[in-house]
This record gives sequence, C-alpha cells and structure tokens, in this order.
Amino acid sequence: MSEQRQLYRVTIDRTGHVRRGDDSFLCNVIDVTDKQGRKTRFYISVKTYRVMILSYEDGGIKYKRKFYDYNYAQGTLVPSHSVLWADDKIVEDSEVLNVKFGQKVDEDLFRAG
Repeated sequence: MSEQRQLYRVTIDRTGHVRRGDDSFLCNVIDVTDKQGRKTRFYISVKTYRVMILSYEDGGIKYKRKFYDYNYAQGTLVPSHSVLWADDKIVEDSEVLNVKFGQKVDEDLFRAG
C-alpha cells in the first residue's frame, strides 16, 4: 500500500467520572478529530465499554448526547434511549422501539460530496 490516508486522529486524553443522579461511572475520555478539524469527545465506561456520552461543537453551539438503557438486538448493543442537549437545553429525547437489520440503503448517502 503506497498511500496512507489519515481519516481521524484519536487521543485517549484522560480518565474521569461521569455522574448520573446519585451514580458515578469511571470512564475513559477519548477525543477524535476528523480531517476538517471537527472534534468529538467520547466518554466510554471503563466497566462496560459502552459510550455513555459524546460531545461536540457545531456553529458555536455545544452539543452533548447521553445514552441510556443498552439492549441487545441480534447480538449488537443498541442504546434504547438517548437525550441530546444543545447549550444545556434538551432539544431531543429519543427512544428506540424497533431495530431492523438488513435494510437496503442508497449507496449515494455514503459518497463524499
């Protein structure tokens, strides 16, 4: 392979705690930066290796998505509840009711534009 393309820069920045109510979770904090310099921070549980929170900034707005209630769907862990915050206000509270695998997806959705 003569050409190597760098898609993301990944840094394990630190370990910390995430609080949910009275509970506190030990997690790894991983920062991912794409080629355009956009950064996403993932908080991953040390105990379960599940993404607890991800955060990013877009257009000067700080977003944070929290994931809850992971369940298995055909051997894949799927969070059944997530909440999206924009500048400390809830803008979306979603619940996954059904998971379908093997759906046809238009390949044009994945082409670089």
